Amino acid sequence: MLAQCGGQTNREDSAKFANERAVEFEVDMKGSAAATDSFIFDRQAIDLLQKMGVAVVAHPTRKLLTTGNLRPDEEILKVVNEYNMVMLRPPLIGTDGQEKAWRVFRHL
Repeated sequence: MLAQCGGQTNREDSAKFANERAVEFEVDMKGSAAATDSFIFDRQAIDLLQKMGVAVVAHPTRKLLTTGNLRPDEEILKVVNEYNMVMLRPPLIGTDGQEKAWRVFRHL
């Protein structure tokens, strides 16, 4: 873990706070990965991560999400591709072959 921020309610603030920690501790974020257990709603968070040097973004899939008015992952993936970054968003397939809700972190 290079930099971490507490559970902020929006990804932009999370990226900003993680960047502040990296600067404070003189940690180079170039080539790093960023992960969120929430969803990336628009390009602003990706823009911030790219400026920090992040190369990989991991976030859960949205296929089974039934609340809120979220944009399709394809729009976010387009921005990731513009920056030549990598996005991890694998679906979790259950033993019955159906897609299940997927999260990045195991919460204790």
